[in-house]
Amino acid sequence: MSRLARSDRHAILVDAGYLLASSAQVLVGTSLRRAVAVSWERLVTGIKTSVAENTDTRLLRVFWYDAANAQAARALSEEHNLISLLPDVKLRLGRVNNEGAQKGVDTRIALDLVNLALQGAVSEIFLVSGDDDLTEAVDMAQDYGVRVTLFNVPNDDSRIGIHATAMNLARVVDGRQRIPVELLRTAITPSPRPREVAADEPAPAAAVGDAAATVAPLARSCSATGG
Repeated sequence: MSRLARSDRHAILVDAGYLLASSAQVLVGTSLRRAVAVSWERLVTGIKTSVAENTDTRLLRVFWYDAANAQAARALSEEHNLISLLPDVKLRLGRVNNEGAQKGVDTRIALDLVNLALQGAVSEIFLVSGDDDLTEAVDMAQDYGVRVTLFNVPNDDSRIGIHATAMNLARVVDGRQRIPVELLRTAITPSPRPREVAADEPAPAAAVGDAAATVAPLARSCSATGG
């Protein structure tokens, strides 16, 4: 496709760190990802459907950005494996360094913003992120004729109506839309807390085994996602 032949498609770029931390903050009062349980298919399908209601273009794909530690890079976590198998989803992983900081995710988003625009692959990009570091990449994508719209977690207490979004980014985009809070509440729920057992109450053997089987993969998943 020529650079000048603009596609009638749109792409959805999702910064998972932003989406999950902001949703957790709004829904349960903490930004810790481990504080919420997520129905990935319901969340991704809901985002696709909500975006489709606000555009006449067709979906190219959803780009899902997250970070993984070195061990998860060799073998996907359960969360990342589930996401990668969803229709129309391309998983893009950055890394978590030795200090637990997320690295490379913003760079991957910025590169895709510019490359999708440069190749004429889309005419619209819906960006789920609040990161100021993406401002220049958005600006460049617009230079190539692509409209960029924020599609972020709602926050009625924010003067721009969306949660944890840099003002520079909010100013440069073509529009701001809010993910329906009903969608977030349906797909993202508080993590269940294990029932506390009294000191003099022995736990049934089966329950102990079930708890161990549950805690181990949860710990690995949290470690893999930097949650």
